[in-house]
Amino acid sequence: MTDQVDVRIKAVNLIGKLLLRPEYRIAQRYHALFVEFLKRFSDQSSEVRVTALQCAKACCLANPLGIESLELLTAIEDRLLDLDEKVRMQALIFACDLAGSNLKYTSPKLISEVIERHRDKKISIRRP
Repeated sequence: MTDQVDVRIKAVNLIGKLLLRPEYRIAQRYHALFVEFLKRFSDQSSEVRVTALQCAKACCLANPLGIESLELLTAIEDRLLDLDEKVRMQALIFACDLAGSNLKYTSPKLISEVIERHRDKKISIRRP
């Protein structure tokens, strides 16, 4: 992808909107595109990572039992340990919202990572 952050953010938003439409089955039909979307969770720009988290949140809340939701949860767990506090905060908000919508959609590992984030050095992460 290009070095332009705004272009990557627009691409992530577009793929996120497509993932919200279960009838398109983007993750299954265009798996390489979905893999590229997953790579945005480890993008060099924290803005892109935050955007990817926001898109993943909408996708998981809209279709928590979808195949892509399981892969997105793994990406979220990794972002709970991100170096950037804005990214950690978004990942924590995502995990709490998902658990709040229905606890059975969260993994035990995700819950333990959320608990660990409440011991974060940054006060803003401990008290979202």
